[in-house]
Amino acid sequence: MPTLIPIGPAANTPGEILRTEFLEPLGLSQNELATRSGLDRMRISEIVRGRRRLTAETAIAFAKVFEIEPQFWMNLQRDYDLAIEAKKGGALVRGGQSASRPRYSPQAKGEGDGWTCQERPE
Repeated sequence: MPTLIPIGPAANTPGEILRTEFLEPLGLSQNELATRSGLDRMRISEIVRGRRRLTAETAIAFAKVFEIEPQFWMNLQRDYDLAIEAKKGGALVRGGQSASRPRYSPQAKGEGDGWTCQERPE
């Protein structure tokens, strides 16, 4: 029996999630992220445009800026890569469609890890 691969949020590039769920809500520009993270502006731009993958180095830099574990960023990349390969290889995708993706939003300081995950209404 073939393995079903859930797509869900993985249908979006990590860069798209970075832009829509972190940069825009926080009013943070790509240049400001580059400065805060110590990463090259071109690298940030390419990630946001979906033309560059997230690396462990990038995940660690983003973790410091957004105060989220680096595994979060690496998991975004892994899930996206699996979804792309599943589509290329004709693997079955659970549900046949992507699910609505969760929305990550900042919490007030002192509440949990600083971020909440809220399901978007359909």
